[in-house]
Amino acid sequence: MNLEKERMRSWFFSLTSIALISIGILLVIFTNIDPSGGSQIAFFGFFFSAFCALFSIFTILYSLISMQRHVAINNATKSRILRRSLILSIIIIGLVLFSALKVLNFLSALNFILAAILLEVFFVSRTKEKVL
Repeated sequence: MNLEKERMRSWFFSLTSIALISIGILLVIFTNIDPSGGSQIAFFGFFFSAFCALFSIFTILYSLISMQRHVAINNATKSRILRRSLILSIIIIGLVLFSALKVLNFLSALNFILAAILLEVFFVSRTKEKVL
């Protein structure tokens, strides 16, 4: 039991560290780089650090929700948590990226979100087939 608590502590510590470092990078980019005159590296750095921050925060939130619902955090649960937080982060960052590139409209956003939902449905149905 003690080993499980140590693993969960290290899990939360690493996710919190990634989130704080990514948020710090975002703050540096916000305060020091001109959005209109910034380079491609700054553009990439912004979206990559935003993705890492969102991914870490969503993973922590999904883990806390699972713990509140008294679901055991094992490898299967961790993979489900990681997959869902990854898909949600990709949706948010993808929509913000589309908006920054000025190609976002209602239909492209709807298609993007629908593709992510279908991807999650595929993984859920695949895990149900493994159980049967």
